[in-house]
Amino acid sequence: MDNQTKKCRYCHSEMDGNARVCPVCHREQQGGAKKMILLVALGLAVLLVLGSCMMNSGKKNDTTSKPAATSSAHTSSEKIYGLGESWTVDGQWTLRMDGATATDERNPYSDKTPAQVVILSYTYENLGYTNEIQDLMISDLALQVLDDGKAVGNSYPGSITTYAQPVPVGAACNGAQLCVGLDNPSSAITVHAEMYDSNGKKQRAIFNIPVE
Repeated sequence: MDNQTKKCRYCHSEMDGNARVCPVCHREQQGGAKKMILLVALGLAVLLVLGSCMMNSGKKNDTTSKPAATSSAHTSSEKIYGLGESWTVDGQWTLRMDGATATDERNPYSDKTPAQVVILSYTYENLGYTNEIQDLMISDLALQVLDDGKAVGNSYPGSITTYAQPVPVGAACNGAQLCVGLDNPSSAITVHAEMYDSNGKKQRAIFNIPVE
C-alpha cells in the first residue's frame, strides 16, 4: 500500500505523509506547532506570575489593616465616671450622677414586671450649649441604663419628684430623676450618656453607680 500523502503547510506541494521537511520548499512542517506550544506555555507562565503578585498584594493589605482595627478598640478604654464625678464637655455642659436608689414601689397599672426598680438622680448644667429648638435638656432619651447582667433597663412609671427640664446657658437642673426597671437585681448600674453638642458632634460618657 502506498504511503499516505499530505500537503506542505507553506507551499502546498504534495509530499510523503511521514516527511517532516517539504522536498520543494525545504521547510519543517512541525515548526508552527512547536511555536504554538511555546506561546501557550509562555502565556500560562505570565498568568501564574500575575496571580502570585495579586495574592501577595492582598496579604499586605490584610496586614496593614490590622492596626486600624486595634486602634478602634482603644475607644473602649475611655474614662468611667463614678458617683459624684462630673463629666464636662468644654463650653457645652457638665453632667453628674448623684445616686441610684432601689425602691419596692410598683405601679399597679403597669404591665411591666421588672426584677428591680431603681430611681436614678443626676444634675446637669448648661455651660454654653445652644440650639434653635430647645435649651439643654438631658432626659431618659440621652441616658441608657444597664444592670449587672448587661441588660438594658427600661423606663418605668414610678414615683419621681423632679423631672429633667430645658435649661438655658448658665442654668442647671439639680436632682433630676429617672425611674428605671431592671431585668436583674443589681448592686450597681452602668449609665451610658450620649448626645450631640452645639456643633453637631456626638459626645458620650460612661458612669458606674452603686445602687443603695
